[in-house]
Amino acid sequence: MVQTKMSYECKLEELCDGSQQCFVVVRILRLWDCIIPPLNDFLGMDFLAVDSEGFAMHGCIPLDVTDVFCGKLLEGSMYQISTFEVRPRGKKTHLAVAYDHLLYFNISTVVKQITYHATSIPHHHFSFASYTDIMSSSHNMFYLTDVIGMLDVITDVVPVVLCNNRGTIFKREIFLTLLSLKISLIIEHGGFRLQTIVFGDLASRLTGFDMTTIDLAERQNFRKIPSVATEKVGQNYEFILGVLNQSYSSQLVFKIYRFIPANSDYIEHDN
Repeated sequence: MVQTKMSYECKLEELCDGSQQCFVVVRILRLWDCIIPPLNDFLGMDFLAVDSEGFAMHGCIPLDVTDVFCGKLLEGSMYQISTFEVRPRGKKTHLAVAYDHLLYFNISTVVKQITYHATSIPHHHFSFASYTDIMSSSHNMFYLTDVIGMLDVITDVVPVVLCNNRGTIFKREIFLTLLSLKISLIIEHGGFRLQTIVFGDLASRLTGFDMTTIDLAERQNFRKIPSVATEKVGQNYEFILGVLNQSYSSQLVFKIYRFIPANSDYIEHDN
């Protein structure tokens, strides 16, 4: 008699390249369609998954199996996933996390939604990085980088007594200065029209907009342009753009190196 080996749970960090005999339990933090402009070619679906250890991996659902899994995955939900593959990044760019191995679904992949797991799974994922790490990652297209804040203070671990005699826990507080300002620009010149997005310090310098001066409700109001930003609409600037390495993608990727307001002698540089 042949005994079939039971499937067992693995953590994302334990996975090696190739077909997997185990299953993982993850939360789908983000799920999106992969589309290449300007032709809007649909290449499949990608997702960001995290397990109970807080380890995150970028996942791919290839075009030929998207119909199988479309509608089965929801952002924020937990799933038990089995019969999948792990592959190296290869030439794939714009990954959600700086990790060179990806989850790949195939026609045999089994996805089962669950509502409970013995260990809690985070609803969000972020990592701390030095200024050097951030600047080095901004010069390639392998990974997506979004600066959400600057770490100011990390307190010591202190005990906290819970109410209603529920015991004592240990707490550490982390204080961040939020820096996530993004500005979408449409640059027009002689019939040439270019849309771009700048963020962080460059966005603040370009618009004069200070995120710390507005409350949460204003920050979340995406239908109203702040008055300080409307003052910039229609103004003339001289932009110096540099086209980055195009060997990894057919998309035009560039960097704003300098912009000069036409009505001012002030010169701004992008560091």
